[in-house]
Amino acid sequence: MIVEAGGGDEEVLQALLRREKKIILEDAIRLLFDQHGRRIPPQGMKAHHCDPDRSFSFIQPNLATVEDYAKRFARLRHLWTSIAITPEEFSKKANELREDLRGQKQISNLLNGVCLPIVLPPLPRGTDYGLALEWYVAAVGLSYMDIFPERQFTNHRAGDLAQKVTIVHPSHERLINRLQDGETIVALHFLNPLHGFSVLAAREQMSDLPDSLYLAGGLDTAIGGIIYPDILFCDYHTPGLDCAAVQWQESDYSLYFEAYDAHAYFALRTNLGCAHDCCSGGLLFSM
Repeated sequence: MIVEAGGGDEEVLQALLRREKKIILEDAIRLLFDQHGRRIPPQGMKAHHCDPDRSFSFIQPNLATVEDYAKRFARLRHLWTSIAITPEEFSKKANELREDLRGQKQISNLLNGVCLPIVLPPLPRGTDYGLALEWYVAAVGLSYMDIFPERQFTNHRAGDLAQKVTIVHPSHERLINRLQDGETIVALHFLNPLHGFSVLAAREQMSDLPDSLYLAGGLDTAIGGIIYPDILFCDYHTPGLDCAAVQWQESDYSLYFEAYDAHAYFALRTNLGCAHDCCSGGLLFSM
């Protein structure tokens, strides 16, 4: 209910009775993300979540020009020698996605958080997810040590991913199917809209989100780390990144990235129902 003119409650009521004011009924837009770009927990959500510790945060990089995109795009050399799109196309598509997202009022507050455009090249059909993740995480390490040559990146699951990683959320399955159909996907990667959500809560909250949003898994989060190692792994106060859309070996385990001041790593995530105020799952927006 929207009253066209202001005034105190009693004054407005009397004006309505005298037919000096009128009531307009409109459909309310239920916002799914708050003013910080964090997911508003759905009513009745069962999995655990907690308030975020906002001393753990990411910094938005400057992406104002095609040259800014080209510098980021060039970091993909650690994984591929050629990609089907150019930096110019990357920039254009990313800006189009931002405009699309601004028009989706329920979820447009996502843009109040850190937004990283990424490129996901096609995957050969039948590719084992865990084996591909071995390559992607190795490339994360190379990109990280380019930026931070005095630091160390460690894959604590090195040699232990092939045939052991399973997609457990349908949104991520849809994303991988698009890649296996030969599509090169440009997406907006939102790093911490699920800050303080447990892995199980990150999965559960997807139930009322539109199909344009995908819960982040291992490959997409790794690509973010390749393109933006200085953002994802800056120091101790960057949030840990849950790869909530996948599990490792069995349903009790997932995977995640974490950074400290002198090193970063990729590791096993346990206690999937436990919420950490310094960790977050990611979301991708793509049309």
